[in-house]
Amino acid sequence: MHPRADTERLVMAFTMLSGVAVFSYVMGNFIEILDKTKSLNDDLEEGEELSKFFGLLERFNKNKPIKKEFKEVMERYFEYRWAVNKNWLIDSEEDSAIYEQLPFSCQIKIYS
Repeated sequence: MHPRADTERLVMAFTMLSGVAVFSYVMGNFIEILDKTKSLNDDLEEGEELSKFFGLLERFNKNKPIKKEFKEVMERYFEYRWAVNKNWLIDSEEDSAIYEQLPFSCQIKIYS
């Protein structure tokens, strides 16, 4: 089966373009859902990293437990930093060097 008349070809072209548009829309929504799920897991992974850091501090402290107040202060600091740090992508000097190479019109505002 294939289109033989010009109207059939036009209908098939419109159908194919519509199919591509619908598929792109569905895939965009699917990717957005996956990104949201990944961001939920990222918070847990960061918390696990902080727990590992506290374990490492205890080992360097000759296996003496770390004071609860110190842990709470550190947890509050990192929660604040994870929530507020707008420049989390530009943390190293290498990242800053790449950023500086962008044309001025492409640069984004850096928060202090």
